[in-house]
Amino acid sequence: LVWSDKRLFQKRKGAGSKKDSRRVENKERFLDAAEALFRKLMKYADPRVRKPRLDAEAMALRADLAQDIGRPVARIPRGKDRQKERIARYKLRSQQQQYGDKEIPEYDSKAWFSAAIEQHVRGLRDKPDRKLPRLDPFEDRYTWRNPRTRKQSHWFRFQEAARAHQNEAWDILDKGNLKGMRLPDW
Repeated sequence: LVWSDKRLFQKRKGAGSKKDSRRVENKERFLDAAEALFRKLMKYADPRVRKPRLDAEAMALRADLAQDIGRPVARIPRGKDRQKERIARYKLRSQQQQYGDKEIPEYDSKAWFSAAIEQHVRGLRDKPDRKLPRLDPFEDRYTWRNPRTRKQSHWFRFQEAARAHQNEAWDILDKGNLKGMRLPDW
């Protein structure tokens, strides 16, 4: 997806510059991040990996991902059509030996929660995206499916990671961006 980030300073066009400094191409951001993660994980998996091999495999991954992502799309309606095509390409790629040799499963946003949590419905099922259950005076109850192994569940571990990331982000902001924003006696 290509978009214009209005928060960024826009350079005046002229002096041969045709590039809009507000233009953001998520494809390039994604490819950079994927390459950096690959390099980091490859060095972890094989600390003795040699630079020529690492470079070759990182560039091959980048080229494969770039091919699977396709051309940048600036219009949303066509972007939704291309999303399905792109996901199909990812699934095909995942079946190649160098990418795990098995198809990527369908994404289910509730899978980890459902595997870890038991919802005891009282009245209507509580769903925050629907208005009728909000009128239900009975709140559903939630319990761990297996209290003894809850800390090993993907859901628990994700929540813990999210909390840790939030705390780390606040520390960064507190020591940098928000450092001079303290009010006296607060």
